[in-house]
Amino acid sequence: PFENLQDIDHLLKAFECLAIGGRLVSIMSPAPFFRTGKKAEAFREWFERQGGEKYDLPEGSFKESGTNVATVLVIIDKESDD
Repeated sequence: PFENLQDIDHLLKAFECLAIGGRLVSIMSPAPFFRTGKKAEAFREWFERQGGEKYDLPEGSFKESGTNVATVLVIIDKESDD
């Protein structure tokens, strides 16, 4: 679900489902972290407010699964209902 920044929608929905004290670990495209536009910029601001962590995964991490798409690992702890 990396097309058209759909991974942002998936991540935000998953975060919404977390209980306070929960941790979200997800694979995303790096695009939300560098693309321009309201959606990507709003996501980055939200991600920073949440204290999210982003780790670039090595090139070809999912090659065995049939894709060479670039990916990042994100970790976000839910500390409140903000």
